Amino acid sequence: METQKMEFAGMLKDYQLWLQKLQSDAELFKNYRENTFVNAIRPALSEQLKTIEQETQQLIRLFARVILKAGSHNLKITTQLLSVHTQIRSVFCFHYQHVEELLSEMEEVLI
Repeated sequence: METQKMEFAGMLKDYQLWLQKLQSDAELFKNYRENTFVNAIRPALSEQLKTIEQETQQLIRLFARVILKAGSHNLKITTQLLSVHTQIRSVFCFHYQHVEELLSEMEEVLI
């Protein structure tokens, strides 16, 4: 059980790091100088970052609630937690791929 709690705590720490990455990229993006391309892409990227953060936060809250309800050796709850963890990772990676593509396009234009 103690090992299981440590694994879950590690997963939650990963989620916090992902959200910090999002916030860091959002801040970096705000600092790009104004030009036609940046102005055109800014709303889409800002919306994408917000969506990722909201969906990831929602899944993290669900994950944390399930952890609090978990019994000492409840295999069913552990399986559900791993399923939610997989969902969180999938949502984050799916959306973040789009963010990285937008940032890459922006860097190419600005160079």
